[in-house]
Parts: sequence; structure tokens; C-alpha cells
Amino acid sequence: MTDVNPRPATVTPNEAADMLDISPVTVRRYYKEGLLRGRKIGTRLIRIETASVDELIAQGEQQPAD
Repeated sequence: MTDVNPRPATVTPNEAADMLDISPVTVRRYYKEGLLRGRKIGTRLIRIETASVDELIAQGEQQPAD
């Protein structure tokens, strides 16, 4: 059976923050430091790879909220 609502390949920093239970500011910092993979869209927008969020959760690397 196929999944009716598959997870998106990328999420916004706010969505990633909710998944990790950290602040969006921390998500952006993790992206800049290379702890989360993603892509930049234009000059300001970023999208975080869902697989990268899942890997961070699996590693238990999330930090307390700012």
C-alpha cells in the first residue's frame, strides 16, 4: 500500500524546529554549521532536508531551545 500523504523532501526552518523541538534560530545555525542539510532558495529562504532532520533526531543531537 502506498502512503497517501508522503512526507515532503524539504521543510521550512519553522517546521524543522517543530520536529526537533528547538527554535528556528537554532535550525538556521545548524544549517550554517552543516549539522542540517538543505538548500537556499533565492537570497533569504532556506529549506531543510527532511532526511537530515530525521538523522539528527536518530543521533540524539538536538539541543535545548534557545
